Amino acid sequence: MSADWSILYVLKQPSWPLMKIILTILISFIVSCAHASTKHDIEIIKFKFSPSEISIEAGDSIRWTNKEKRQYHSVWFEQLGEPEPDYFFPDEFYERTFDKVGDFPYRCGPHPRMTGIVHVTPAAKESAPNNSESTTDNTPLKL
Repeated sequence: MSADWSILYVLKQPSWPLMKIILTILISFIVSCAHASTKHDIEIIKFKFSPSEISIEAGDSIRWTNKEKRQYHSVWFEQLGEPEPDYFFPDEFYERTFDKVGDFPYRCGPHPRMTGIVHVTPAAKESAPNNSESTTDNTPLKL
């Protein structure tokens, strides 16, 4: 019976190597979540992007939502050399994540006077700006 008791005693004792591993994983998770990306919203209404200029941090996303009653639009980053994306219709949206630092002008393909600009600044944990373009480009989706 004493052997059974010693097994229970060992199981009740904290395992410091295991505790260190768990704490390391927990701390790593907390640090990685310190700058969670943010979603920003831009509405398209009366042939305007609202707001037409926005500043975000690298890693953040923007969702452009078409609030028109009958008109289709697009969000085209033409100066990046990208092809014009599909049009999206009322109650649909276009979403994009910006991983690079910089200024990104855009326009509506079918309505060239509709323009906007996204200013991407370094995220709190980044130290130096990166050049060029944004990365994630999603097709329009229905709300």
